[in-house]
Amino acid sequence: MLIAVLAALSLYLLDSRTTLLEPVRSMMSAAVYPLQKTASLPSDFREWTVDLFQSRDMLRERVEVLEASQLMYSVRLQKLQALERENMRLRELLGSSFR
Repeated sequence: MLIAVLAALSLYLLDSRTTLLEPVRSMMSAAVYPLQKTASLPSDFREWTVDLFQSRDMLRERVEVLEASQLMYSVRLQKLQALERENMRLRELLGSSFR
């Protein structure tokens, strides 16, 4: 066990101080990458589902805000149309009184 610790420590020091082990490290990382990706799948899936539901909730809130705005503008439009009709009636009354 002591030999393994000393070997690990010497490899660590050799790797941190020099670039001799760079090809070995890059080859090992390429070999281990599929295993890392497979091990991270549950975490990635969890993050994806959380993002999905958060974006869905945000879209629902946005739809509610837009529906409220649309209702407000609809009421304003109805008031404007009523004012235009009243304005036209008043203009007709004024026109007939001048004649």
